[in-house]
Amino acid sequence: MDECRDIARRLDEGEAAGEAADCGLLLKLARGLIQHGIANSDLFNGMEGGDGDDDDDDEQGEYEDEEGDEDGDDDNENDNDNANDVDVDVDDEGEGVGAQPTVNTKFYQFDLEEEEDLDDDEESGAEDEEEEFRFSDYVDGDPFENALVVLQRGEEIAQGEMLVDVYKLMGEAYAEVGAEDDSINCYERAIEVIESRESGERDLTKQIEILERLSQNLKLSAEVSADKKLEIANKLKGYLEKQLSQDKDDETNLARLEEVKLDIREIKMEKEMDQSGNSKELLKNLILTQMAKLDPLKGKRKAVNDLSGMIVKKKK
Repeated sequence: MDECRDIARRLDEGEAAGEAADCGLLLKLARGLIQHGIANSDLFNGMEGGDGDDDDDDEQGEYEDEEGDEDGDDDNENDNDNANDVDVDVDDEGEGVGAQPTVNTKFYQFDLEEEEDLDDDEESGAEDEEEEFRFSDYVDGDPFENALVVLQRGEEIAQGEMLVDVYKLMGEAYAEVGAEDDSINCYERAIEVIESRESGERDLTKQIEILERLSQNLKLSAEVSADKKLEIANKLKGYLEKQLSQDKDDETNLARLEEVKLDIREIKMEKEMDQSGNSKELLKNLILTQMAKLDPLKGKRKAVNDLSGMIVKKKK
């Protein structure tokens, strides 16, 4: 996080000097926050919670209760003392009746004016806080939410490829906080920016990465239509084939292409099942397709854990 703090400090210094925010630094800060959040999530998921903090909280609660009881006793004593100081009027029949407190209009008016001035000061202070944005305030706390705040500032000034990066990182941050719809929307906006540029200016690798993330998010969404899922999957398939035309031996992209083809087949079968009912044959094919996805390159390369070549046969 030290690097994030340094970047935030540099951004604050630049804005204090009247300089426009450096979009490259904004992206670097947001990326660092997201990576930090992911690393912490992985770390905490692998740890078991202890009971030590609960004990401390109980002790703290008991301590506060004791203090509260003592304060309560003191307050009761003060109330009793104050009660003795109340003036009592005696009516004609000789019965004591507690006198109603009289209001000093002069001091009452002063209190009202003082309260109004205090409210005005608080409102003015709140406006000053809204106007003064400091990146350093968004280093500590929830890293994903902080990254989104930083990226919203970046969205205002980013153009071209940097705007693509802004939406891509927004999609990642939203996905990490479970806002799948917002994540999908950001990835779609990133693709729109890419496709609005000349073909020679497009980063094909980044385009594939964003489409892949978008396709995965769409598969997890129950509200997205099968046609929409097919549209994105087919688009991803086309770009992967284009990438492979430049390097046919790229095993990573070959595996990704095979997986996308299986995704397309699966989406089509699910669509047919929705239209024709739960056909046993379609369900069987769907299960086989999902099983095939466990080894998309089966038959094209030898399995890593295949030890058959190490078996030594005994001589007869």
